[in-house]
Amino acid sequence: MRTLIIILLLFLNNIILSAVFKLEDSASIDQNLISTSDKMFVMSTYESNGVFTSNTQYGGTSKCIGSNSYKKKNSNSLEESLRTINDLCAYKSGKYEFFLLFQALDFDTSQSMAMKVPIISGTGPFQYLNGNICDAAWITYDNKGFKRAYLMQLVCKISGKTLEKILNFKE
Repeated sequence: MRTLIIILLLFLNNIILSAVFKLEDSASIDQNLISTSDKMFVMSTYESNGVFTSNTQYGGTSKCIGSNSYKKKNSNSLEESLRTINDLCAYKSGKYEFFLLFQALDFDTSQSMAMKVPIISGTGPFQYLNGNICDAAWITYDNKGFKRAYLMQLVCKISGKTLEKILNFKE
């Protein structure tokens, strides 16, 4: 009975003290593509530059560099393909920064444009996010007359204490 009470208290404590770190990122994309003659395999490299906001006082610039390959199911579209993702994104707010690592093999783009990503190498207030695995979802779109672009949202479940450390960070 005592064990059950302790487990229940820990569960309630987790509910009461749970919080989230949210980030929204928007960027334009410079992309280079090469494909096979049958157009069923495409390789791309890209670089994006954008801005981000968060549910904290920190916002700033974003920059991602990566490579993606697509094994297409239909030669007319990248939408339904298996995608290999290898991207690193840097988020800077003043002198503080953190990085997201997007990696996946045979990611099925017909099912979802969302994945779990780790936060790595944070400095300043973002050091408290190091090692957190977060949920990221994004959409890319053609911006007629402009560069391709994307919108991305990141949600990290963290403790209330961690959020307080970020919000109240002092050097």
